[in-house]
Amino acid sequence: MKKLIIKGISLLNFKGFSKIHVPFNSYGAVILGGKNGYGKTTLFDALELLFTGKIQRMAEYNSYHNNRYSISQDEKPLVYNTKLSKEVVISAELEIADVHFVLRRKADVYRMRNPVDFNAFGKLLIVEPDEIERELTDEELKSLGIFDLGKSYSFLNYLSQEEATTFLKQKEADRAEMLSKLFDLEIYERYINKISKVQHNLGELKKHWQSQKKNADTLIKKLQSSGFNETNNQVEYLQISTDFQKNKWDAKSPCLSYEEFNAFLEENGIFDNLSYLAQNFSEYQKYRKNLYINQHNSEEEIHRLAFCTKYSFLEEDLKLYGEFQKNVLQPASSLTIFNLDSFTLTVPNDLEQLIKEGVLQILQGRINDLKEYCKSFGNIQKVQASILEMRNNLAGLIKNSSPETKRCPLCGHEYTSSKLLLQKLDDQGKLLMDQMHDSSVEIHKMLDSVKKEILVHVITPAIEYFTGKTINDEIFKEYYSLDIKGLTNTLNIFKEKLKITIDATLSVEAISETISNHLKSAILEYDETLDFKQMDKTYSSYGRFIKKECLNEDIIQKKRLYLTELWNKSKSEQLKRSERELNYINNILANIDCKINEFKSLQKDVQDSEKGYLRKLLSDIKILFYIYSGRIMQDNYFGRGLFIREDLDRKRVLITSSKDEHDEVDALFNMSSGQLVSLVVALTLSLNKLYSSVPFIAIDDPIQTMDDINLWGLIETLRHDFNNHFMVLSTHETDYGKLLEYKLRKWGIDTEYIEMSQLHQIQNEND
Repeated sequence: MKKLIIKGISLLNFKGFSKIHVPFNSYGAVILGGKNGYGKTTLFDALELLFTGKIQRMAEYNSYHNNRYSISQDEKPLVYNTKLSKEVVISAELEIADVHFVLRRKADVYRMRNPVDFNAFGKLLIVEPDEIERELTDEELKSLGIFDLGKSYSFLNYLSQEEATTFLKQKEADRAEMLSKLFDLEIYERYINKISKVQHNLGELKKHWQSQKKNADTLIKKLQSSGFNETNNQVEYLQISTDFQKNKWDAKSPCLSYEEFNAFLEENGIFDNLSYLAQNFSEYQKYRKNLYINQHNSEEEIHRLAFCTKYSFLEEDLKLYGEFQKNVLQPASSLTIFNLDSFTLTVPNDLEQLIKEGVLQILQGRINDLKEYCKSFGNIQKVQASILEMRNNLAGLIKNSSPETKRCPLCGHEYTSSKLLLQKLDDQGKLLMDQMHDSSVEIHKMLDSVKKEILVHVITPAIEYFTGKTINDEIFKEYYSLDIKGLTNTLNIFKEKLKITIDATLSVEAISETISNHLKSAILEYDETLDFKQMDKTYSSYGRFIKKECLNEDIIQKKRLYLTELWNKSKSEQLKRSERELNYINNILANIDCKINEFKSLQKDVQDSEKGYLRKLLSDIKILFYIYSGRIMQDNYFGRGLFIREDLDRKRVLITSSKDEHDEVDALFNMSSGQLVSLVVALTLSLNKLYSSVPFIAIDDPIQTMDDINLWGLIETLRHDFNNHFMVLSTHETDYGKLLEYKLRKWGIDTEYIEMSQLHQIQNEND
């Protein structure tokens, strides 16, 4: 066991220190004294952060912050001043087995966060004599004992003020877990976890195969209860469907499941329904025929059919009427002076023969002349409007002039007064307005004349033509509102199936009457007691795919026998397969149960070994704990002693203060804070003495809550049992600090007392 001696601590930009070096000139113990607030705990924090990479008491401070609100990052908890240095540096000069070296841990200030965050601190560094820093290798960490010290520091080697009762305040199970980690029981836990994982997987595997077994049992029972006789009868294959690839049940070797075979062959199954359909197919055809007729026998439907019959022969004329409406009638009806320029008279070719020869050319010439005249009139109108505007402006100037204006600025004529001059200007303006009005009236007359000629020579002959064909706007709209394709298909079915003949030259009313009479006479009587709903379902699903000549009872029965024979063979083979599969599943389940029992036994053996090992370790701890707690506490309330009581079956560790060792009341509930601190100090010293790989212990101000008698007991324990340890202690009481120094020195322990207030004063002077 190599002794660790701290020769000094250096801090840069850390907590309350900008830059400080605290030399330790003792080989046995260092006592940090001085009132609270001078940096004693800061040095303990620095050592903990150096060895472990974090400060345990601050590690969970993030949980205290409400994350819904952000915090300024200008100031940070572990940084003295963000502008002082880019880094926070913690260094310690150490001596281990006569080897001197400097350990260092650093953090980039800009990577540090508020609230506290230790992720910014890098790995542990060693400083070479030439001040070159490098990371410690894993081998170096282990050989120097730093690796083990870092793992156990917060539990075995250091007791802080704030965390003095942390162990006691843990859940009972968490205490056991902490002791397990301390005593390196993880190897047992790893084995137990692996075994538990295997047991879980075996359990899931068992559930899977039990489900498979249940399915196999169910299938075997179904096959056995279905009643089949395996025979060697040869039944002739007959394809009865129009396409067996779409109807897989009609294939020579159909690939059907148990459920599908059963659906076809069971009582009231598909083949029973097909036989029923075949037996009553003639009645079903009557039913379907009547149903189809009734679907089209309404007055509205018959009118649509008659209308389609009448006018489908005039479809070309109806299309021509549509072109006439679009290209002639609508443009001519909406023709005005304002859209004249875009107007074009486009008469469909089939209607040109109705118009007298040469009329279209004459009309087109009239339209073009009218367009030119309107264009010229528009230009003249603009000039006249400009002249009127100028006259109005001139009249305004004359009216407001001073002195009075009597001479006309346009012609130079001298009038007797400006009033007379204004009257003449007004008369000329009215004359221009009259001329513009007369021109507009003339243009409208010409436009009306052109529209009248279009009406007489183009529109009227066309309308007379369409009237002769009984086509008008109402007929046109109704025709194109109908589903002509669907109605035509219905009429074709009527002609083919019902032998209806219709004269399209008749009126719509006459055609409607003809269709209605034919439909009434086509209605057939049928047996209404039959189940036509079931036959409908059977026909739509299967019957419509069967060849007409095969839809009879004999052929359906032959097909049933063929499928029954195949089904019997299939069931026999499937039963054998299922029984083999069930045997295979039972063997697997037996093996799984065997493995589960083996692992259960193995788990119990490992758990028993773990408990035995932990009991031995706890028995070792108990001896030292009883000694140290007795020394430190001397006596407590009513003289009751302290006991460590473990219940490893329930994974808990109790520390009780009672006359009865078997009491289950935890000491946390019936001891004062000073007594609890003494208890924890005793436990920490016991664990350190037994299990710390490095003879080092740090205790931050244990005297704050301890009684005087407890302090004397602690001093005696430290100087007698830990005289070969390097100790870092602190106290805010100068008298106790000096007493501790005196007692340790008297026992031959090299001890140094450092007054922190003096160091703080020196730093302030340097700053």
